[in-house]
Amino acid sequence: MLTSDVLSKTRALWAEVYGFQAKVVVKKEALWVLISSVLHRWQAQVDHVILGGDFNASLLPRLGYRPDSIVRVADALIQRSVAQLSLELSAPISAT
Repeated sequence: MLTSDVLSKTRALWAEVYGFQAKVVVKKEALWVLISSVLHRWQAQVDHVILGGDFNASLLPRLGYRPDSIVRVADALIQRSVAQLSLELSAPISAT
């Protein structure tokens, strides 16, 4: 959704994401390709992009998962994607 503040002329793109489960790696990767395409298409035309939702992965460290678990793989994918897209993080202090 694209919104514009009539007084300040600030334009924002809002996107809500519902991510696939950790075990569906190919679809999770495809979702980040789509997100990247949307951001590249619209970023130059807006002042802010707000991307939120349930990504079924964490940007923050987790406890209790093996390093090679599918959960850690999903976490690594979102962390890598956020870094590649130069997104800023606004998240809880600890993983939920």
